Amino acid sequence: MKTEAIFDNIADRIEDYINHAENSIFVAVAWLTNKNLFKALCKKASNGVKVIIITSDNEENRKSNINYRDIQIGKSQLYWIENDKMHHKFCIIDGYVVITGSYNWSYKAENNDENIVICSGDTDLVNQYKKEVKRIIENYLFEDTSSSNSKISKSFGQNTKPENSRGANFENGVIKPFVPVRPASSRKRK
Repeated sequence: MKTEAIFDNIADRIEDYINHAENSIFVAVAWLTNKNLFKALCKKASNGVKVIIITSDNEENRKSNINYRDIQIGKSQLYWIENDKMHHKFCIIDGYVVITGSYNWSYKAENNDENIVICSGDTDLVNQYKKEVKRIIENYLFEDTSSSNSKISKSFGQNTKPENSRGANFENGVIKPFVPVRPASSRKRK
């Protein structure tokens, strides 16, 4: 197990880890406006790496000039979470590396005093972060039985095309209608 604190050139370090991913990348960040990081994620998705991005549905992300649909390749998926619900800043690479800290994946963060911690080989830590990814997806998404296009898998890791909170369901390049978020307590039960 190796742990390292990073205070400089953070985006470059994150991009290097993304570029070396072989199987999966799970990202949960409030702001994702750094085009270089997003392009690196898209490149990995186009090479067959499963990329799951959970980000905040906020004005900065929406006005970033990033075409978020570009990540919808193969097994990869983007989830929009209500602005006031999403404040995480972490990434899991290949079920082996956790990158976490104060750094948002934005250009604005480059001018702030930010940090990340990179931890490799701590299976317990990786599993805790994977559990949080699953929790976020399950708590902020729901199955809308009024639409045949709205299947959401409750088993994390399956390739789904969910409709998400204030985000869009992208199937074959077509944006499907937005679906409002219901709190977990008011979800329809089968």
